[in-house]
Amino acid sequence: MSANSEQNNTQEIDLSFLKKKTVGIFENIESSIYRFIKFLLKNSLIIIGIIVVGAVLGYFIDQKEGKSYKHEVVLVPNFGSSTYLYNKIDNLDLKGSPVSSVDIEPILDIYGFITSDWNNLEIAKYLSQNNIQINKYTPNSDVEKFYRYHLLTIKTKRKDEGGKIVDSLLTAFNNDPYFVERQKVEEKNNKNLVKGLNENIVNIDKILEKFGEASIAKSDLNIEMNPDLNSLIINRKNTIIDLNRLNLLELEQGKVIFPTSKLLNIKVKSFPKLISVPFALLGLFLIGVALRNFYRKQQKRESEEL
Repeated sequence: MSANSEQNNTQEIDLSFLKKKTVGIFENIESSIYRFIKFLLKNSLIIIGIIVVGAVLGYFIDQKEGKSYKHEVVLVPNFGSSTYLYNKIDNLDLKGSPVSSVDIEPILDIYGFITSDWNNLEIAKYLSQNNIQINKYTPNSDVEKFYRYHLLTIKTKRKDEGGKIVDSLLTAFNNDPYFVERQKVEEKNNKNLVKGLNENIVNIDKILEKFGEASIAKSDLNIEMNPDLNSLIINRKNTIIDLNRLNLLELEQGKVIFPTSKLLNIKVKSFPKLISVPFALLGLFLIGVALRNFYRKQQKRESEEL
């Protein structure tokens, strides 16, 4: 009985202690809230002054910064010009320009990279074995050169009427003498390739016509019985695929840095300084008061110990 009585007393003491502790916590919270309200009322004029000054400063900052606009352009750097393009953007001088910032990053398309050329699959394997991740992009990683399409983001301090600001920037990217000359050579080579592929298709069609004439004379002629015919059909199909790819390439090689699409004058939403500056100043004031009280408390404790 004495053991049970002792256990019950211990439980009662624990519950009583827990109750007092809980009540004490709530009382401390209430006391802290009361002291904070009292502090606000005592310093109400200072706080109102800080809010007014902050609002005025925020208003003038908003007026000075004005509205900001974002412009997104999808680019194709042709003729191995991706490294040149990234270096050009990194070294842009924007002083006195309506442009506030220019950023670029590759549009990560691993499937497109691998399927664009059979050699790219081996390149992807090699890069993976050497811990180079082409499915992630970090600045100065040189991953950008493996992708065809890139997203250019331009921010301006005012609206770009008619896209003149963006166009002037793209013109600056396209005036490098080396790449301008290389473009001429590549265009000539591409036209010769297209011409050759068209001739191949014509020649294959002529041969297929002869097979067609032979099939009339010999009704049992079919692809399975004639592997050369099957090979010709596959060759024709692959030639058409290559021709389509070259035609698309010719379209996108109209410029060294070719813009495939533009999305202009996207209004950039930012938190108004009219609101953020007063809160920032008020926060600094409260932190300053808290540090002052902490210092005085520690100073008083130090003097009492002495």
